[in-house]
Amino acid sequence: MRYFPSRGVFLLSVLVSAAVFSALVSPLVISRSSVLSGDRPSSSSAVPQSSWEEYERDVAIRYVGSAILLSVGAGLLTAEIARFVTSSKKRSKQFQNLASSAIADPEAGATPSAGLAPSPFVSKNSSILRNPTSGQPRLPSPSSSNLHFSQGGLTVASSSDSTTQSNSASPIANNQPDPSGSEQTLKRPAIACRVVAAGESLQGANLRGRDLSAVELGQADLRNADLRDSILIEGNLHRANLSGANLSHADLSRANVQEATLCQANLQHANLTDADLRQANLIGADLRQARCEGTNFHAAICDRTTQFPIDLDLSEFTLYRLEPAASLWGVDLHRLSLVGLDLSEANLAGADLSEADLWGTNFRGADLTGAVLVKANLSGAILAGANLTDADLTDADLTDADLTDAILTQTVVKGTLLDTGLVNAKVDV
Repeated sequence: MRYFPSRGVFLLSVLVSAAVFSALVSPLVISRSSVLSGDRPSSSSAVPQSSWEEYERDVAIRYVGSAILLSVGAGLLTAEIARFVTSSKKRSKQFQNLASSAIADPEAGATPSAGLAPSPFVSKNSSILRNPTSGQPRLPSPSSSNLHFSQGGLTVASSSDSTTQSNSASPIANNQPDPSGSEQTLKRPAIACRVVAAGESLQGANLRGRDLSAVELGQADLRNADLRDSILIEGNLHRANLSGANLSHADLSRANVQEATLCQANLQHANLTDADLRQANLIGADLRQARCEGTNFHAAICDRTTQFPIDLDLSEFTLYRLEPAASLWGVDLHRLSLVGLDLSEANLAGADLSEADLWGTNFRGADLTGAVLVKANLSGAILAGANLTDADLTDADLTDADLTDAILTQTVVKGTLLDTGLVNAKVDV
């Protein structure tokens, strides 16, 4: 019964299995063997009666066996669907608790809000050493102890027993010596919720110093979030929106950051060892002094404002630099925000810019032959002299766009919002 999340799901799967089985064997019961093998031969037939009955029995057994397998499969499928629905509801509830905790927790390491389980790294029975005079938590002096990182957190080793304390007291910041010489283990506060629903918003959340290792954050909205000193080892940030997020000193080693948006993000001193940043949007991102050993930047998107580590060799990667006269043939830029960028004289033939925000973007003299601009926001964009031959502008917004001397031969403009700006434009749609 462990497979099913509840008794209701189990009963539902049993009912579905029974219904499918009944539907499959009903023709056999009602019409008996005539449905399966046709009319029974007469007694004068060359086929012996006993052989015919044995044949009917074999066919019926196989048919019933197949019906059993199909009904069991239908029941298991029903259980899996019900389990997925139940799990999705639970994830959504956990996310709401996580978001509430992040918003209500102004300082990293503060006590989790109601609805979130306490940090699993802090034991109820653990004792915290305190200064006998001030009563404040204390920690052995780093100079007299052996500090090392263990799997759970920062360990201060000595010969005595260990105690565990929350990071909220900030004993390291005070660097208070511990005359007792006992061992303490400082654990970073962890988030009890392990899964964040795709597309959910943690915009502006304070997650500083949080342990988010292997947390599912794919497609999450983390714009302007505070992730300083956070642990995201092997975390999934696929297609997450981290625009303006502060990830300085964060540990993203072996993290999946594919196709994530990191516009204007602060990644100074971040650990990106073996991280996957393929097709990530790094426009305006600051990666100075970040650790990038083994980091994969293939097809990452950047511009002149992107700051990489000085010693980083990018020659082995194909980067898409969004700058004037850039060669961006066939590049995938769909749903990206390229507001106000200068892409004049750039080669964007065959590029996918569907649903991209291109407000005020400068495409003067650019080659957009065959480009896909479906539902793109081109309001106020400069397309003067641009070649839009065979481009698809279906449902695009070209309000106030400058199309002076633009080439619109065989351009698809179905549903396109287009007003003025067609001075001397070559239009053949």
